[in-house]
Amino acid sequence: SAKARQPHSLSQPGDNRPMSATPHDPDLNVVPDDDSHAYARLTPDVVLDALASVGLWGDGRLTALASYENRVYQAVLEDGDRVVLKFYRPGRWSRDQILEEHAFSAELTAAEVPAVPPLVLEGATLHSHAGFDFSVSPWRGGRPPELDDFEVLEWTGRFLARIHTCLLYTSPSPRDVE
Repeated sequence: SAKARQPHSLSQPGDNRPMSATPHDPDLNVVPDDDSHAYARLTPDVVLDALASVGLWGDGRLTALASYENRVYQAVLEDGDRVVLKFYRPGRWSRDQILEEHAFSAELTAAEVPAVPPLVLEGATLHSHAGFDFSVSPWRGGRPPELDDFEVLEWTGRFLARIHTCLLYTSPSPRDVE
């Protein structure tokens, strides 16, 4: 049977107060098992409401981006800026592991490695909405490197060295990879 469309979670048109999220266990990043697929409830309305829950207002334009494990969307904000929302696969990583990834991306940026760490919004980089953990990052364009150009290879080698240097001074925990 077809499910009825869920109402938009903002109280009234023009009301910018998000309603409360679906309860879940924030320590395990687990969504209640009420659908056959982990992302079945991650509709465009839920994505836009998640954005609003951290004080950013999308203009309705969303683009799904390629990702193997997670769901990633580019959203256009009301002022025309673009951000990327990353919704973490429920049950795949703990919140501590996700926060470790966020901290490492910030360390890479501090070491002048061209990484894009998540934004700190409302004092945090990891947020929860409607049973999903997510982060928001600024959108950055890019292009594939020209690997037949020796200067590009040198540049790439310098950044790989910086990444390894950052790893020397951090103690990442082992991840459960199956």
